[in-house]
Amino acid sequence: MECFALEDDRDLSHLTELPILTELIPEGLPVPAVYLVEFEPSSLWYETSFTLAAHAATHGIKTDYHSFMRSPDEIREAFRKLGVDVDRLEHQGTLRLFDSYTVTTGETPENLKWDANRSINLADWKDNPFQGFGSSYGLHIDDNNSVMLEYNDEKAFIDWLRVHDHLAAKSANVLLIHSVVSGVYSPAFYRQAEALASGIIDFRSEEKDDQIQQLVRIRILRGRTHDSRWRRIQLLEDGQVGVVEGKEDTTAVRTVLPATERRRLASIMFTDMIGYTALGQRNESLSLALVNEQRKLIRPILNRHNGREVKTIGDAFLVEFSSALEAARCAYDIQRAIKEFNISLPEDRRLHLRIGVHLGDVLDSEGDVSGDAVNVASRVKDLADDGDVCLTRQVYDHVQNKFELPLKSLGPQSLKNVNTPVEVYKMEMPWDEKRAGQPAELDKRRIAVLPFANMSPDPADEYFADGLTEELISKLSLVKGLRVIARTSVMSYKKKDRRISEIGTELGVGSVVEGSFRKAGNKIRVTTQLIDVRDEQHLWAQSYDRALDDVFAVQTDIAKQVSDALKVKILEAEIDWIDRRPTESTKAYSLYLRGRYHFNRRGVEDIVKASEYFGQAVREDERFALGYVGLADCYAVLSNLGIDSSTNHQKAKIAVAKGLELDRDLAEAHATLGLIHFQEFNLREAEEEFGKAIELKPSYAPAHHWYFRLLLGKLRWDEALKQIEKAVELDPFSQIINLNHAHYYRRRGDYDKALELYKKAVELDPNFAIAHFDLAVTYGRMKRSADMKREAKIAIERGTREAKTAVGLGRVSYHRPVKILDALVAYFEEDKEKVRKLLPELEAHFGEPLAISALQTAGLYFYLGENEKGFKWLEKSYSIKEDDLLYIRTEEFFDGIRHDPRYQNLLKRIGLE
Repeated sequence: MECFALEDDRDLSHLTELPILTELIPEGLPVPAVYLVEFEPSSLWYETSFTLAAHAATHGIKTDYHSFMRSPDEIREAFRKLGVDVDRLEHQGTLRLFDSYTVTTGETPENLKWDANRSINLADWKDNPFQGFGSSYGLHIDDNNSVMLEYNDEKAFIDWLRVHDHLAAKSANVLLIHSVVSGVYSPAFYRQAEALASGIIDFRSEEKDDQIQQLVRIRILRGRTHDSRWRRIQLLEDGQVGVVEGKEDTTAVRTVLPATERRRLASIMFTDMIGYTALGQRNESLSLALVNEQRKLIRPILNRHNGREVKTIGDAFLVEFSSALEAARCAYDIQRAIKEFNISLPEDRRLHLRIGVHLGDVLDSEGDVSGDAVNVASRVKDLADDGDVCLTRQVYDHVQNKFELPLKSLGPQSLKNVNTPVEVYKMEMPWDEKRAGQPAELDKRRIAVLPFANMSPDPADEYFADGLTEELISKLSLVKGLRVIARTSVMSYKKKDRRISEIGTELGVGSVVEGSFRKAGNKIRVTTQLIDVRDEQHLWAQSYDRALDDVFAVQTDIAKQVSDALKVKILEAEIDWIDRRPTESTKAYSLYLRGRYHFNRRGVEDIVKASEYFGQAVREDERFALGYVGLADCYAVLSNLGIDSSTNHQKAKIAVAKGLELDRDLAEAHATLGLIHFQEFNLREAEEEFGKAIELKPSYAPAHHWYFRLLLGKLRWDEALKQIEKAVELDPFSQIINLNHAHYYRRRGDYDKALELYKKAVELDPNFAIAHFDLAVTYGRMKRSADMKREAKIAIERGTREAKTAVGLGRVSYHRPVKILDALVAYFEEDKEKVRKLLPELEAHFGEPLAISALQTAGLYFYLGENEKGFKWLEKSYSIKEDDLLYIRTEEFFDGIRHDPRYQNLLKRIGLE
């Protein structure tokens, strides 16, 4: 890329002599030009960017700082720490802050210098973003353009650089510095971006002799002589970055403040990311990305507690506080923020942090701190587990009776390179209270059947082992004296090596059944044992060597033996149900188990495959009632996904009716029929079917869950709570059941309790888009705008991905949930004009995948005061039997029309009056 000649007489000598860079370029820095910084997240690039901007602005060069990683307030604070009079320079126009952080996070900092609603999508940028530079501005720095690559593909970004950067540099006579994280995008991207730049600057960190060294180099500089070797840099006391002179001399070149050295008393905090080194060896890009996320999360918290970030050492923070109490509170806030951050993420993207805090004498030199106090803090953090904070006696003495959380003594601890033992305390976190408060006595009659291990020579027989687990759960659920955990929750332990006592505690059960299955030809071997959770002792064990045809007898005998061992009397009617063979055909049963195996995987292709197996099973045995119920379940799921909804709904009705015709005592069939009636607004019939299902099989969680939904719609609050709590008890790890538990409290207006339960649902599955959507709605009700926007963004990303997987949607559908959530956000922020602007486009796509519902549309029109349109959409919602219409009495959208006769008439037609 050519370097353009200056066409004005500005004095840019201070710009061409920028600190750090000038030392590596003897002939001086070419200006104007476009530079590309490629940096590791653990490097000192961000600190260097502040140093460069501060130098230029304080020497009269008009400077723009474009932030993607921090809010404007954080940027201003960083400049103030460098001694920059930000308010004066902004007022004069010498320093301008461009804000893209707001766009990506949904936060709304005050005093924005750029339009916070501007899209981060380059396709929406019709104007040159450097308009207004004129001939007076000299420096423009982007702190991290990688954020833009989260919203645009690599080609769009390269095209932007190619078309606009030449224009900006030439027309504005500026030095442009872009920056991207190194090593995370395609090699082609870096090659193309580098080809467009006047120079390439690299920042990285490396560990040497147990020390983290920070390095910089000018890798490429077109048309100038330069030093391309790596040079050490160091963070100075005032926050600036300087180049270290020579290999042995560690004195850094300063640009503003003189070096100082003094001793003082300080509270020191050390943080450490658990597993960072091992992760870096497995996946370097991911480890660097997590370090970057950690820094974004922690730095604002440090500022709030007046902590001075001394330096980062790889993944670790070394922070100094003048107050021990502020240090303790900051450590707690960091762990709380990490916990909330992790809720929305899969395990491999979560942060795991431990923290140590110590109070002692430190030596301050060149902005760095050292001495025994620093060493003790670094060693104390090693005693902390994931999510914990450990602090020394010296800190404890200063914060006791002032700090809000209990501090538990771990006693004197020997620390590496510390001569005398140090008494250490551990902070007891609020979220650990449930673990500590669990009852010691667990009910033996509350039981979990763990997934049977497949020991067959053929791994494909795993479906039979899973099926045996599920059928045994079904058999035991028929015994009213037992409370059996549902399949959804126990299958999470499949192929996991966990102690029985841990599993029992997590599920809240006193007894566990586990076993194995082996199939060879027409022979099976089933081994099983019943274990007491309290002492992990066997209460009963048995092995069965039988023909495959005898698998039903094996299941029956296990159910009876378990009941006998737990001293549970099986009633005569229950014995009859347990003894029943679902089919006389072993082949039909094997096909049925294959169907259940695929159905439980829940992907659309698996549901279709399951329906094929169930169809084959009932063709093999036309009197196989469970096979028809399996078919009904498949058709119902496909209908709910919007796949040929009307046809699949009718197929579900026919299949479940056939199942009940063959076996009137099939609890699963009654529950499924109840759900079908519920979806058709036949609420009286639905309630009868749910009641029959629960009577026949009290431990069948879906029946309690679906009955709860009906009771909630009817505002039978106490009965509804009883049913959803029973469903959670029977299936504690079910995401959808936990989500509905939260719905109960949200619809009652208890938003704090709802928030707690929605977060639990997200923890069970961070990719569960509906949970993020409901979190966003709850935050909206609570007027927590930034949290609402964050969860809405996650819901869009995860939901669109789920829908594409489910029904093969393309990118064209992506904007629909975006616009829906935009409208809901505008509603919660009471922005009627924005809602009015968005509604026509939302209406145009009604009926398509990912489109707005008729009920949502009606609610927004009522909010705008356009009641006629609102009732029109309410009638449409009723005509197509939208599920959520059943909860209309709990939605505040409709508070303004409760007394309208048309609303009262609708409630009667639905069956809610």
